[in-house]
Amino acid sequence: MGLTVLQQSIVCVNISLRDKIHILKTFVDLSAIYPTDVRQGFKNMLQAIANYSPTRNMMAHDMFRPTDDGTGVKFIVVKAKGTLNIPDISWSVADFISAVEKIVGFSTSLSDLEKRLDRAKIVRALASAPAVHPAYLPPNSGINALGLLGGLFHQLPTDPQSDTIPATEQTAGETLPENEG
Repeated sequence: MGLTVLQQSIVCVNISLRDKIHILKTFVDLSAIYPTDVRQGFKNMLQAIANYSPTRNMMAHDMFRPTDDGTGVKFIVVKAKGTLNIPDISWSVADFISAVEKIVGFSTSLSDLEKRLDRAKIVRALASAPAVHPAYLPPNSGINALGLLGGLFHQLPTDPQSDTIPATEQTAGETLPENEG
């Protein structure tokens, strides 16, 4: 969204996880992430994070201790919304490790999503850029070339034995750099 770190902190502290997920899913839906099944995969991942958040919250915010037999983790969860409920939640060490790995996987997927959204912004910006008159396009920017990016790359010699670049107004008299390898 182009917010500074400070602005992100202010906005995010005042938005619940549920609402953050809704916002992100909408950004993904409107993004230029393709193919569409990849975009849908990110939306599904965000929903999986939302569905897993009660477990994550329990791990992050509730007290826990070793089980009485020392083979697992017992969470001390207190629910008090009109009635008092203290559920017996015990996990094996393997369950605890699996939950941590799932959360780490979500973190990795979110990093991938962040990179994809950054690239999608570039694609969207290029797609919405104003049209350029053909007279201002670099040579070889035809339909099968690199388009506007073609001007960023040197043209290869037409004769592989030649060290000169095919002459254009921009390259007349230039030679390819010597191989320093």
